[in-house]
Amino acid sequence: FHTKADFCAKMEQYATAEKPPSFLEATIYSKETSVIMIAEFADADTPEKKKKIHGVNYFWKPWYYLHVETALTRGGFDELIPIRHYHHRFTRSVFWELRDMIPFGNEWWYRYLLGWLGAPKVSLMKLTMTPQIRREVIYKHVVQDMMVPMSCMSEAIDKFHEWFDIYPLLFFPVAIFDHGPHEGFLRNPQRCLPGRNYQMFFNLGAYGVPQKVRDKEEWDAIRNLREMEHYARRNKGYQLVYTDLFHTRAEVREMFNH
Repeated sequence: FHTKADFCAKMEQYATAEKPPSFLEATIYSKETSVIMIAEFADADTPEKKKKIHGVNYFWKPWYYLHVETALTRGGFDELIPIRHYHHRFTRSVFWELRDMIPFGNEWWYRYLLGWLGAPKVSLMKLTMTPQIRREVIYKHVVQDMMVPMSCMSEAIDKFHEWFDIYPLLFFPVAIFDHGPHEGFLRNPQRCLPGRNYQMFFNLGAYGVPQKVRDKEEWDAIRNLREMEHYARRNKGYQLVYTDLFHTRAEVREMFNH
């Protein structure tokens, strides 16, 4: 898609369909460009289908998100991805974080000669962080996921551009169900789809270095993250708790049923 309006309309159509796709996600490459990926389980049971098998996670292959980006120039296409490859589609590039750790990691010579080494193990990298490095990661680097109702789609993309200006962005539709008296950590939704017991939200993820930091300009991490947290609460949404949080105790209890 080459306009945000087209992307938002089509994504809402797919996500709220009576029979939505088994797998639905998108990668947003700029405020106006994005690619929606739809997947269904299938068998490669004919010669024609076997020709479409594409093991996207072989170590010599281009990183998945860059492979998907080619749809913006070549147009839509379909292929059969082995299920294990699909589940690990973002593993080799750690979504797109590896581009900052190993800038040449997607170069053909690196992939063919050293790609078999795989991506660095994130948990091991965290163990080697000094307090100073950890501080730099918090204030000059972003790993954030926000989950808000589908109606916020266009505005949320604009807000992420304003707060972070990091691309690509990860987009996953999420159904939050009304569990009645058995409400869990996430509160029962307020606006379920007609005839259904769930409301559609979406997870928008930003991972990387903000453009202002790259440009050696001032970027206020606390102010921008606090604005994101306020936006999520105001729209009855959520911030994923594995990320860096700046909530007060009262704000956490306002966001979560906790």
